[in-house]
Amino acid sequence: MEEPLVTRRGIQVEPAHTPRRRRVTPFRLVAACMVMLVAGTGWWSLGQLQLSSDAGRLRDLMRDGLESLEAGDFSTAARDLVQATDVLDRLGRKDSTADLIRQRGREAAAANGLVSVSLVDILSDADRLQRSGADGTWARQFQRDHRGHWIIMQSVLERPGERLDDKTGKRGRNTLPDAFEAEYPFAVGERSVRLSGRLPGLVRLSGWGDPGDEDPRPVIFAGQLEACRFDPGTETWWVELSADTAFLWTDIVSYGHLGFLPHAIFGDDEIAAVLNRQSAAAGIDVDSLADPGRADDGSPEARSKLGALDRESAR
Repeated sequence: MEEPLVTRRGIQVEPAHTPRRRRVTPFRLVAACMVMLVAGTGWWSLGQLQLSSDAGRLRDLMRDGLESLEAGDFSTAARDLVQATDVLDRLGRKDSTADLIRQRGREAAAANGLVSVSLVDILSDADRLQRSGADGTWARQFQRDHRGHWIIMQSVLERPGERLDDKTGKRGRNTLPDAFEAEYPFAVGERSVRLSGRLPGLVRLSGWGDPGDEDPRPVIFAGQLEACRFDPGTETWWVELSADTAFLWTDIVSYGHLGFLPHAIFGDDEIAAVLNRQSAAAGIDVDSLADPGRADDGSPEARSKLGALDRESAR
C-alpha cells in the first residue's frame, strides 16, 4: 500500500486502485443519438432521391412495358412492368391505372417464367419414376427442375373434393372459398390427372361453384408449380399450385402470343368475353390507362407528394 500524503489540513490516502472511468456518459449518449439521427436522415434522403428518379422514369417504364407485352417480348415486358409495379407500390398508388400495370406485370412475369416442358412430359417422367419405386428421385427432380415455374391453363374449375393429406395421412376437403380443382385433359396411362390450387378472383366470378350451372364457363388462369404427387388411393396424379400465386388472366393479346389455339367450342369472341368477365372480377379496367403521374385518390397529400417528385426529377 502506498504511503499516505500528509498535508497541513489532514492526511490524504491515495487509493490502491484507480477507479474505472464510466463507458456510458450523458455526453456519449447524446453524441450517439446525433450520429444515428444524421445517418437515418441521410438514408431517408437517399431513398427519396431514388424514388424521385424512379418516378421520373415511371411513364417510360409503363409505356415500354405495355408495348413489349403487346409485341410478345415477355422478357422485356416483365422487366419494365415489374419495375413500374415496384415504383407504384412505393408511391402508394392504388388507382385503376396502377392496378392495370400490376396485372400486366404479373401476366408478363408468368409468360416469361413458363415451365420449360409441357405438363404431359412432366407427368410422364413422374409416372415412370413412381412405377419404378423411385418416388424420392422424382421429388428431388421436380424440386430442382420445375418447382416455381409458371403454367397457364384454360379449364373448367370445380369445388374441391376429398383427397389424401400427405401430412396427416387422412382424407379431407379444402373448404376455403377460393380453393379449386380442375381435371387435366390428358391422362397418364390409365391414371387421371387433376390440378389444385387457390384463386382469389374466383369468389368474384358470377356463378362460381353454382351446382345448378350445367354449362360452366372455362377459366383462364396462371399459377406457379408447387408439387406433383401421386394418390395411390384414387390412382390420381395431383399437380399443386403454390399458394397465393394463381391469378385470373385478363389480356387477350398476350394470351394469343402464348400460342393458345381457339377453344374447340368457344371461338375468339367467346374467349374475349371470358377475359372481359375475368377483368371485371379482378377489378381491372382495361380502358383506364391514364397519366401515370396522376394521383391515385386525388388527395392533397398524394398530389403534393407526386408534384414534389416530378419537380425533383425535372431538375
